[in-house]
Amino acid sequence: MSDNEDTFNDSDVDGDELLQDWSLATKFIGNNKSVIPLRGEKDFEPDGTSIQDSLLFKAKKVMFDVLRQPDRGTIVKNQVKAYYDSESHTAIVKSPKGTFTNTIGSPNSNGSLTLQFHEFVYLVERGSVSPIVQIELEHGEEEYLLSLQDVYTLFTSQDELDKFFVYAYLKRMGYIVFPADWKYGKQSSIYDIHTTHNAIIRGGCVHMNRIFNIFTSISFSWLKSWVKTFNSITNFTPTRFASTSAIFQSINNVIPYYIPPKTKEQLLERKSVCNTKSYVSNYQIAFDVWKPNPNFKKSNRYLPDFQIVMHNKNCQNTRFPNLSDFKKIFEQLDHKFSFIDEVDDILEKTTKSNDTRSKTVDKRIDKPTNETNNVHAAKNSKDSYGQSMKRIKLGYRSFLLAVMDCGLVSIIKVSEADFGSENIWYVPPTKQSNKHKAKRPKNNQRPKNR
Repeated sequence: MSDNEDTFNDSDVDGDELLQDWSLATKFIGNNKSVIPLRGEKDFEPDGTSIQDSLLFKAKKVMFDVLRQPDRGTIVKNQVKAYYDSESHTAIVKSPKGTFTNTIGSPNSNGSLTLQFHEFVYLVERGSVSPIVQIELEHGEEEYLLSLQDVYTLFTSQDELDKFFVYAYLKRMGYIVFPADWKYGKQSSIYDIHTTHNAIIRGGCVHMNRIFNIFTSISFSWLKSWVKTFNSITNFTPTRFASTSAIFQSINNVIPYYIPPKTKEQLLERKSVCNTKSYVSNYQIAFDVWKPNPNFKKSNRYLPDFQIVMHNKNCQNTRFPNLSDFKKIFEQLDHKFSFIDEVDDILEKTTKSNDTRSKTVDKRIDKPTNETNNVHAAKNSKDSYGQSMKRIKLGYRSFLLAVMDCGLVSIIKVSEADFGSENIWYVPPTKQSNKHKAKRPKNNQRPKNR
């Protein structure tokens, strides 16, 4: 009995792993044209009957007959060879074939395809390419076919292995993934789009901005100290609060908070300011990720949908990113920001609504009553509260942090929120109509005792 049969008869083997129908492959074995019918429902435990033993014997015999056949392999014409280059630590496909070339590899002028090492290992795992190493001998070069185990031994560092794990994890889910520092082709940038759109407008204001920056750098420190002293004096003065919203507003004015950029102009200003800072972070953007799109082109890539930063919690030399690291990562982001699209949509909706209102006002003028005003005010307050909570939950700029833990990948979304500007505690007072106001008795009159 072979080793496979011994493992098959082992009682510790899970039954789900043995539920494989090998009868479909019997029609490819020799001249055997008979097809064994499919088995029925699965038996969860042996019942000791001869019927069950015969069915099990037939199923095992079919499986081992198929495995013993030597006529197995790939078609030579369809085989795609990837030649590993130890000097550049890449692989070259001389004659690329298949649909994987649309989203993997860098095309060369001679028609070949250069694969990064993580792309090379991913395609070898899939079986899309055959890993080949050319060995120079006395009588010439010979091709040596590598096994998957041999390919795994070519990893040079733990960071490279983590990079492969994250890349393979995203590719198996169907995303389009490329390194953030990939130099092939062109890739759109939100900062380039904004700068080219407003280059003429901002061209004559460069010198004025320099003069203004010099003035602000000198006077900002003095103004900041003066504001702090003024706030410290006024905080101890007695003040009267007429409502709870006034209390929250006074607290909001005292506590400092961070305001993230919310428009394209603010993004560009924040980018120019942060470029002058000299803080160096160990965390860089590893991958640009796009959602599946059949019209995607490697040579002309649009803005990515996500950007990935990696962190291995098991490495002793690395630590979890701190606040300064997060700020540096946020300034490096260059992908589709959902809040910019929402702002553009709001502007379009407001312009369209203003046009329609101007047309309808000329035709008909209705005087709204107090009840309708109260209803609209309550509805608007609920909508604004819901939008504020949504903005706090989703944030503005965001990236994905891939945390590696002993080979397991966990994706965490890190975003920046504006808790200070979103006044979720404030509820505008609604005006009550005269009908709902309670009638108070006069001071001279007393309620009658019944």
